[in-house]
Amino acid sequence: MSKTKPLLLYGILVTISVILFVCVYANQVMVKGCLWWECAPARSFDVTDLGLTSDLFPDNAKYQPIEISYSDNSIPIIKSGVQIVKWDHGNVRYSVSIYPIFKNPPMLIIV
Repeated sequence: MSKTKPLLLYGILVTISVILFVCVYANQVMVKGCLWWECAPARSFDVTDLGLTSDLFPDNAKYQPIEISYSDNSIPIIKSGVQIVKWDHGNVRYSVSIYPIFKNPPMLIIV
């Protein structure tokens, strides 16, 4: 067996592997619009499922379950909720929002 045969087989194997990888990569980008580590799976929860529990706060806290809130549509939000908990010397405002998938997400500044 000459040296060119193993080298030729190796070259063919590498070429086929590269072509296969490029096809899988192109299919992922064109069909799903994202790469493997960027694609978020479908979520099976709702905003109201993500509320904080009352045992995280002092006993005298006025605790409200999370409520659906509505935005001014300046930022596209699928659904959002707000939960407010107050007690003697403090309060908490807990916000949860579900955003659509963005190729170039808007910059959010939360104050």
